[in-house]
Amino acid sequence: MESSSNNPDPLQAEVNVYAEQLRDTYRALTNLRRELIAARRTLEERTAEVERLSRVLEAEHRSHAWQDQGQQQVKAANSELEAMRAKLSEVHSQQEQVEQLLSGYQQQARAYAQDLNLLTRSTRRLYKTLSSAPAMLVLLAAVVFLLAWWLRGVLEPAISQPGFPGAIIGSSQPVVGQSAGGGAAAGGSLLAGDSAPGSSSAKAGVAELTRLCECATAVAVAPTPTIKPSPTQEPTASPPAPTPTRPASVPATADKPRVPAGVGPTGDVDVEIILDLSGSMNQLAEPSKSKLAVAKNVITKLIAGMPARINAGLRVFGHRVDEGQQVQSCQDIELLHPVGPLNRAALTETVQSLQAKGWTPIARSLERARLDFPANSRGAAIILVSDGVESCGGNPVAVAAAMNNQQPPISVHTIGLGVHQLGRARLSEIAKAGGGQFVDVGSEQELDQAVHALLDIIANRVPSS
Repeated sequence: MESSSNNPDPLQAEVNVYAEQLRDTYRALTNLRRELIAARRTLEERTAEVERLSRVLEAEHRSHAWQDQGQQQVKAANSELEAMRAKLSEVHSQQEQVEQLLSGYQQQARAYAQDLNLLTRSTRRLYKTLSSAPAMLVLLAAVVFLLAWWLRGVLEPAISQPGFPGAIIGSSQPVVGQSAGGGAAAGGSLLAGDSAPGSSSAKAGVAELTRLCECATAVAVAPTPTIKPSPTQEPTASPPAPTPTRPASVPATADKPRVPAGVGPTGDVDVEIILDLSGSMNQLAEPSKSKLAVAKNVITKLIAGMPARINAGLRVFGHRVDEGQQVQSCQDIELLHPVGPLNRAALTETVQSLQAKGWTPIARSLERARLDFPANSRGAAIILVSDGVESCGGNPVAVAAAMNNQQPPISVHTIGLGVHQLGRARLSEIAKAGGGQFVDVGSEQELDQAVHALLDIIANRVPSS
């Protein structure tokens, strides 16, 4: 028994060997499992990295595609920009040509205006000269004298020649007038009538013409009676006779000669309102009213409350041609009512029918308004109601300065209706150069007060007649 217990059992030893091998195998499998898990994690990380790199590559590919497409778009935009620059250059050249043409037309218009003023002054001087009866008699006598002298110089050489035909002279009994006024008829009758032989009738005609020359000379050298003023009265500076006013049946827009200031029933202050009807006047000046509506209401009130001593006129621009036609719109200027006695009904109806459409030719409007006033105006002024700046290439500041420096001067006042900073500065410069005032308003009430204040200033510059 003791010997069997001391000797190990071979089976148990083999089992123990197998158990040890199993433990080693388990430990090896555990390590292998761990390695597999680590390899799996590494594989997952590598897979994620590959996916990330794939996304990066795809994004770069898209970026390159977008870059190519953007470059193509940039090239197309550059080509369009070059085409637009070429068109713009062409438009600039056309605009310069148009401005040169307009400048030439303006110079021609100024020359025509100067010729018209010179002709008007010459006509007035001729009318004053011919309004005196002695002057007309002297002129008629001089005409008869020259006619008789010319006929005598022509006929005497022919009469002295032999065989002079009496048919050239006329009847042996010519009809001769007995006054200086009939001398012209006598001269004409010498060349008409029945034929007469011999030169006796011709000599008789020459003798008659000589007698007429003597009569004409006597009339021409006769002293012209003069009218001396009374010692107790001083001669007045008013015209010799009042000019008749326009009949009530003639519309206010008719192109009739206006009544000179200070004569008859008309006033002694001439005011012309220039209303801006450019497209920007359709913008809102108040929450529910456009700038044009505000201007219409104020001018209507102004017409209704205008003093009797003020002659009024209305000129507008930008009311017929749309903004799309710049060249035509810059010429769209019209004198709707000449400066003269106020026709309230017609003027109000005209103002209410106006529409705002075009551009803003302020300088050209002032140049044309310069000719709307009479030469003997005692007080002439322009009120420009506008909401913008010059947009037709003119220089309204220079025009206003020239109007203020002429004789008689024309003052230029400006009213800015909802203007921006640049427009406010331009309108202020025009008023300063024109010897007037600038008023910046933003509502109907402010505009109403501004217009009436300017009228008071203008009216007070000229004493009541």
